Amino acid sequence: MARTSLCIEVMRLSTTSVGTFFLFGLGLALGGCSTGEGEHVAGDGYATASDDAALTKVCGAKTNGPVQGYDVSVYQGAFTWKGRGVQFGAARISDGINSVDGQFDGNWARMKSAGVIRSAYQFFEPGQNEVTQANMVIKKVGKLGPGDLPVMLDVETTGGQSPATIRKKAQHWLDLVEAGTGKRPFIYSYGSFLETNLGSGFGKYPLWIANYGPTCPSVPNGWKNWVFWQYSDGGGSLDHDVFNGTENDLKAFAGELPPRGYLDTASCTTITGWAQDQIAATKAINVDVYVDAPVGKKGTGQFRLAANIVRNDIKKVAGSTNHGFSSPTPLSLLDAAPHKIYAYGIAATAGLPNTLLTNAPKAMTCAMAKIPVSTADGVIRHIPSAAVLTAWKLSRFWSNAPETAATLAAYTKGDDFPAAPEVVKADDGSAAVYVIDGDMKRHVVSQTSLKAWNLTVKTMAAAKLAAIPAGPDWRVSPFMVQAKGETAVYMIDLAPPTPPGSEPTGEATGDATDDGPTDDAGTPTGDDTSSDETPVPNDNADSSPGSSSGGCAISTAGGANGGAGLGLLLAGLGLVTVRRRRGAKR
Repeated sequence: MARTSLCIEVMRLSTTSVGTFFLFGLGLALGGCSTGEGEHVAGDGYATASDDAALTKVCGAKTNGPVQGYDVSVYQGAFTWKGRGVQFGAARISDGINSVDGQFDGNWARMKSAGVIRSAYQFFEPGQNEVTQANMVIKKVGKLGPGDLPVMLDVETTGGQSPATIRKKAQHWLDLVEAGTGKRPFIYSYGSFLETNLGSGFGKYPLWIANYGPTCPSVPNGWKNWVFWQYSDGGGSLDHDVFNGTENDLKAFAGELPPRGYLDTASCTTITGWAQDQIAATKAINVDVYVDAPVGKKGTGQFRLAANIVRNDIKKVAGSTNHGFSSPTPLSLLDAAPHKIYAYGIAATAGLPNTLLTNAPKAMTCAMAKIPVSTADGVIRHIPSAAVLTAWKLSRFWSNAPETAATLAAYTKGDDFPAAPEVVKADDGSAAVYVIDGDMKRHVVSQTSLKAWNLTVKTMAAAKLAAIPAGPDWRVSPFMVQAKGETAVYMIDLAPPTPPGSEPTGEATGDATDDGPTDDAGTPTGDDTSSDETPVPNDNADSSPGSSSGGCAISTAGGANGGAGLGLLLAGLGLVTVRRRRGAKR
């Protein structure tokens, strides 16, 4: 690592101190073999086992531990990182201001190419301007990303400065480099130097300790542990280091661990699992679900879920609990055909890969969905255009169930579905919310229903609203149907009320004096990113005919999901049309 082997021997012979010649960060002057700036020989402060006897020994990974690395400089030449069997490395940027390491750029690139988790270090010269030194580092490495360890402050010489000056300049360098690179730097040195010249006020910075010989390194006051240990100079040719942890711990330290998790179920009713970002381990992340093809290939559809549900059963594995996800299975997948469900954890840290969760993909084949309203109590209402889907924020992926033509033919055809939603509540403070459907008002029974339909509420004069006849409750969630091989799409709905004097059918009607809503738990939603449609989850356990619930008290803000148009051309099936019967007198 010295300029020549002869120079190394001359310097070794020139010193009378007992110790090991320090090669880490070696920066010889361009001319001669002086022991000046950047040269570190035995007795120049390098720590052997005996040097650190007064410090605290902290055992951790052994010198033959599984996570090994090297630190290099120009003295190793064009170092080859591939095939070395190490997991991390560090390359010198410079010795102070005047000695820029000519091999740094190559080492920095080759470590990345070889898949070696990389760090960079600067041999700090306290006698030189610390701002200029810090700016050299920032210019070389820029903002550090996943797979990059923090930069190292190699501080092991006084440069003729007092401990107070060294502390001040080192702290300024650390502040500048942390801000410039985005990661808190390491401090590298031997224990006795840190004890004497930095003191105990730097313990928040991760420690890369140099200590040759002992079975456990000695740590100075201010630190309780070490992260890396430089335990050998390889006989004077190459510095050897060990990481105090597992390879996964190293990747986490470098911000390289991808998300992890498990796809528990992909059934005909729900899709569930958990996902966790291993770097931001307590932060909830998203899960992208792809149907019938992995990411990057054309499948049936895709959508995004928030993995933020508390799962106490995963705490032992994940360390925290807010990582569960659950979604109803989209109705379009209930088509008696085989499907595969792929689920990916989305990394919270930019630049990290998104991971296919364990147990994915899962296969599922589901029978056609059961229409939640019988032919006696229900009707099908034609959705005449893509504009209607857009206005109602309806998703064919989420809410459109494939059916046979014979099944749909058994239903009476009602009026076309309304062109756009009109959702109101009285301006007198009443809690009840209604959908205006033709000449009727239809009670929205719960917050779940409001969310499932993505309804936005406006106010209407109380007297005007009271004068509108009440029809059946608005269905809890949208349920569209489409005959296989046909283009026409219909909404399943309850039959309108019978004329006065006849027995009523359908669900119990709402009333303007209904109470506020029950505090029901909303249905999980996800963003359908496979098209311009916004997914709308379905609550198939809809209120059965004849049931009723309290009014829906809601704010006038819109639903959480936005809607967008579909490039659909919808044509009607050739079914006999029956006009909607009028309700009671207005």
